[in-house]
Amino acid sequence: GRTLAGFVIENLARGRNRHVWISVSSDLYEDAKRDLRDLGLGDYADTHCYNLGKLPYGDLSASHPEGVMFATYSTLISKNRQKQTRLDQLIDWCGGGGFEGVVMFV
Repeated sequence: GRTLAGFVIENLARGRNRHVWISVSSDLYEDAKRDLRDLGLGDYADTHCYNLGKLPYGDLSASHPEGVMFATYSTLISKNRQKQTRLDQLIDWCGGGGFEGVVMFV
C-alpha cells in the first residue's frame, strides 16, 4: 500500500490530480488512506480520497474534481436501476482516453 501511495505522490508532483485505487475489499479503503497519511498526505487523504461505492451515481467531476477514487472489483461491475455502471462512472470521472493519472490494482 505504501508503494502505491508513493505513486500517488509522484504523480501529484507531476500535476496529475486524479487517481484510481482498486482493491478486492472495501475494508482496505481505510488502509489506503492510512498509507497516504503515512507518507505525509494526511490532509489529502482526509479530503481527497473517495470510496466510489459510497458516492451517488452520476457525474462526479464537479463534486470531486481531484483525488484518489477507491473502488472494489465488485463495485466496478455494479449497476443502478437505470443500468448505469460504476465502471462507466469511473471512466467518466477519469476523463476517458485523456486520463494521465495512476490506476492501481491491489
